[in-house]
Formats: sequence, structure tokens, C-alpha cells
Amino acid sequence: MSGLPMLTPWIIGLIATAAVLAMLRMLRQRRWALAAMQPLLAAGLAALLLWQPAAAPGPIGLISEGADPQQVAAAAAEHPGLPWLALPGAPAPGGVARVDDIGAVLRHRPASLRVIGDGLRPAQLAELGALPVHFEPVAWSEPALVALDPPGPVTPGLRWHVTGRLQSPAATLALHLVDPTGRSVDEARADSGGGFRLGAATPVAGLHRYLIELREGDRVLQSLPFAVEAAAGAAQTALLIATAPSPEIKFLRRWAADAGLAQDARIAVAPGLALQRGETGLRPEDLSQRALLIVDAGAWQRLGAQREQVLEAVRAGMGLLLRVSEDPSPDQLAAWSDLGLTLQSTGEAPLAVAVPAGQRRLAPGTTLHAWPLVRRAGDGALQPLGDVDQGAWIPHGRGRIGISWLIDSYQWVQQGQAPAHATHWAGIWRTLARAQEAQARWQVVGEAEAGRRLRLCGGGGQPTLQAPDGHRLATLPDPAQPDCLSVWPEQAGRWRLVGEEPPAQPIEVFSAGERASLSRAERRTATAAHAAAYPAAPTDDRTAPSPEALRSALLAAWLLLATLAWWTERRIVVTRA
Repeated sequence: MSGLPMLTPWIIGLIATAAVLAMLRMLRQRRWALAAMQPLLAAGLAALLLWQPAAAPGPIGLISEGADPQQVAAAAAEHPGLPWLALPGAPAPGGVARVDDIGAVLRHRPASLRVIGDGLRPAQLAELGALPVHFEPVAWSEPALVALDPPGPVTPGLRWHVTGRLQSPAATLALHLVDPTGRSVDEARADSGGGFRLGAATPVAGLHRYLIELREGDRVLQSLPFAVEAAAGAAQTALLIATAPSPEIKFLRRWAADAGLAQDARIAVAPGLALQRGETGLRPEDLSQRALLIVDAGAWQRLGAQREQVLEAVRAGMGLLLRVSEDPSPDQLAAWSDLGLTLQSTGEAPLAVAVPAGQRRLAPGTTLHAWPLVRRAGDGALQPLGDVDQGAWIPHGRGRIGISWLIDSYQWVQQGQAPAHATHWAGIWRTLARAQEAQARWQVVGEAEAGRRLRLCGGGGQPTLQAPDGHRLATLPDPAQPDCLSVWPEQAGRWRLVGEEPPAQPIEVFSAGERASLSRAERRTATAAHAAAYPAAPTDDRTAPSPEALRSALLAAWLLLATLAWWTERRIVVTRA
């Protein structure tokens, strides 16, 4: 017996005493049958008062979040003998008991579960263990975004892509990628399977919130947020040496600042006079810390003996970019040829440059320009550099040397196309800059939703999670995966993972219900996988006898025996009379 009250010994003692006294009285009166009945009556009474039989395992119906009343009514009519329970957030019609969590469901000792609705979360399924499950998901009532694969950390300015899947695609539905300013930067339609792919470039370093909008004409049916982190990686510095200020230099430096790249500069403004920012020395120890050196072609010629120091740094891994800012002379072409940059000039005046396909055109009467240089025919060592193919690069030791003859890429910015400008220079940086070791960063596994467990994997150490209001939460190691941590953020917003070494890593936590369609799809997928691994018979509605039925049967047997004892005693009394 289990769960007996503290008075159990006293109750048993009283029943036993009464039974012994009654049995002795019957024995003195030679009523042998009645004496034999006393222990049986006493045991039956004790069982009725104290026995608490556990429910025998049997199938149970479970109504999960997302189920609609029609599905619940149909399931109850199809399986009339099945007991039903309802989880929080699920409908609970009359006769259905509501439970607080999966633990309460397991206390009913189910032999299997018939789950209807959108299913259970992975953490809830983990509590079930190997319990068999039969899953009947509710039908999707309307088109919805059910899968999203956002990019990991991206390089500022480089184009990235997000993929996903649309449930119930239709020809009238379009998907728009909306940037943090509220502007649609890309549009696509889902294929027959619901898959789609959208892309954009993030020119500014940091964590940015984007939206995918599902539209039918001008009407927005669904808006799904996701976060993109643009990070330059480990601290990288560049040095810019120019012969004169120019709009091209101005917007190049602005792009570097937005992309989170440290840039020192030395810009000549007059003979013997230059604007200088940061350390601009060309000593070997200075160049060993540089990722990229950007030099005007004219300034390169004036470096003299320092050019060999620069080339030695390139052989050690640094990148070098020669920026053509004036019509090159034959001597310059020859000097570049010595570096492996075999180019030839086809004229003297700058030429108009075609905008790459996929980019919005500049305003009428406006175009980009480049110096009339081409790669020498037959030189397969030179590789194209930049979006508009107005540059080239060649390996040099462990580093790379590049050259760009595009004159006015700043016009992208002046025409409202800063992402195109950022993509152009980010591509040059990625091609030429010194290679950096990949940093271990924490990756969010699953959904980052307020009030739910947030799983982080792949980083190092054990950082704390700092809330938008400044308070911190401790992270806990995941026993199942040693390289993962768990934490429970209680509010939505921009959180930060703060470790022993800076910088902190930003994490976007979304509010509950903000990405409801993804949560629904996650539950359905996880529950279907569990049901496939531990299947339950879909027609097994057999239920074991309930504790109430067993108690009723015992009461009927005890009453029958007590009636028989009473009748026997009365019969003896009447006979003697």
C-alpha cells in the first residue's frame, strides 16, 4: 500500500481487535461458520478503508497547444473509451482534465499517448523517454513560414543569404526581406515545395534585426523577425596612404569605420604636409600587425626603398592594394609588371563602367568610371578583383597583391546604394587582407524566445548573459553536451554574452509568440520524430480497469459477505427461538 495516512496502524489495530473479539464470541457460542467469516470481513473492511490501488497503465489522449475544438471533438468521438488530458494553452472541453505539465501527465501512468494538436516541445519529449506516442497533427489553416535558416556571423558589406520554407505556397504570395530601416531589399517567390532564398548585405558591423514578410499584393500576411550579426572577426587594422584627399578616400574610410575595421591613414595635402591618423610607420614590426595596406599608385612610386619592406610583409601574409588614382605612366605600368600585375592601357580618358547585374542602376546621367586598363591577354595568373571587374590580384608569398582602377565607387553611396559600395570594398578586403584565425563563437541552437531555455553551443569558457537592463544570468553546462550551455532569459530584447575576454557577443531574444509559426513547426517536427522512433498502435483504445471499478467490486464482495454473515446469525437466532 502507498500513501496511507499516519493513523493507519490505529485503524488496523481497531479492526483487528474487533474481529478477534467477535470471533471469540462466536467460538464460545460454537458458531463455527460465523467465526470463520470474521477475519474475512475485517480484511475486507481494512482494504475498503485503506487500499489505494494505482492506476493500471493504459493509453491516454493528450491535447496539446494548437489543437482546435473540431479536432478535439472528432478525436473524442472516434475514441470514446479513451481518457483525455489537456496541456496549458490547449482547449479543454467538458470532461477533459487540465494538467500543468508533462510530469502531471506521467503521474497518470500512461502506457502510450495519443497526441493531437501541434505536438510537444523537445524538452517535453525528453521527459517522455521511450514512451510510445501516436501523433495526429492539426491541419495548417493558412500559409505560414515554417522553417528559417538565417546566416551565421557575416562579414560587413558582403552579401549573405537566408533560406526557409513556406507552408501552403501559392502563386499570389511573395516573400520580402526587410532591412532594419524598414526597406524591402529583396523579393522572391516560393518554389513548389515552399522553399525560398533571399539575400542582402549588411554594411555596418553589429547585430541587426531583419524581417521576412509574407505578402499577398500590398497586404502583409505574416512578419517573421530574425537577427544577423555582421562582425569583422578578430581586430584587423589597415593603413591607407594617399597622395591627396578625395571623395573616394572619404567614403572608403567611412565604410571601414562602419564595418568595424581599424584604419590608420596618412593623406598628403601639400608638399611636406600630410594629415595623419594613428601609427603610419612602415617598419617591419609595424607591417606585421597590418591586415592590409592601401596605397595610391603615385604614393607607391614615392616609397622608394620602403617598397621592399612592404613586399617582405606581403610575403609574410599582409595584403597590398594599389589604388590607381591617375592615368598611369609607362614607368608605373612597368613597375607594376615587376610585381606580377601585367596590365596595359587602352587610352587616356576614364571609361564608363557597367553596373553589375542585380544592382539598382544609378540615376540617369550618372555612372561609375575607371581608368582604361585591361589585363594583358594570356596572363592567367591575374584574378579579377571587385564587383565591377575593374581590378586584379595575384598571390605573392603568403600574401596577395591587388590593384584597382575604379575611380568613383563613392557614387554608390551618393546615389543611396551604400550596400553596393560596402559589398564592393568588403569583397576586396576579404580577397586581399591577411588571413585571420577563426574565433570560437557561441551559436544559438533552436529558438531564442523569452521565458524558454536558450541553448548555446560551440563557444569557449562559461560566459554570463547580460540582459538589456544590465542584470546578468548565469549559464549552466548541459550534461548531455559538454560544449553547450543553457540559460533562461525572461525578457525579449538585445542580450549580451559576457566572457572573461572582450568583446561581448550580442544575442537577440524574441518575445513569446513573435515567431509562433516556427515554434509550431518545431513542435510538430519533434513530435513526429518521437512518434516514428517510439510508435504507438493508432487503434489501441483499450483501457485497463480503473481504481474506482476495482474499489466498487471489492465493496460489492464485502457487502455480500457481510449480508451472508448477518443472515446466518439471524437464522440461528430465529431457529433457537
